[in-house]
Amino acid sequence: MNKPEIKEIYQNYPLSLLLEADPDVKKIEKYLNKGHCFAAFDGLRTIGVYVLKDLKNKTAEIMNIAVSEQYRRQGVGRLLIQDAITRARNDGFETLLIATGKDSFQQYFYESCGFSVYETDEGYFSRAYPQPVVDNGVVLTDLVRLSLKL
Repeated sequence: MNKPEIKEIYQNYPLSLLLEADPDVKKIEKYLNKGHCFAAFDGLRTIGVYVLKDLKNKTAEIMNIAVSEQYRRQGVGRLLIQDAITRARNDGFETLLIATGKDSFQQYFYESCGFSVYETDEGYFSRAYPQPVVDNGVVLTDLVRLSLKL
């Protein structure tokens, strides 16, 4: 695989990939309408995606980030995070946020990218989703929010 190209997309969002990170289509549609979607491509194949949303007070949030299964553990996720950091910084944001399941692989990955936990929302997943959310065989219960000063 060559270095993936990351570009903003405005239609034909990779919904199946977005659903891997968030199982709620309505939530995805809501933040797609208010955010910017960026996809990583290996040739014509979409191999990763993230959605960046402007909050307020010079803060942006990565609302969704996912990498196609066959491209995981090859640096694509880190490339997407770095792209989001660069875009947010270049757009004048001072803080970048992201949220995920507490004690998940993703939490530790985001921390390795420089993010720090600033809040835990206990019981979030059972309140926010009608069905259990399972990540790597573990039912998620609590959500952690992480931030990065740009």
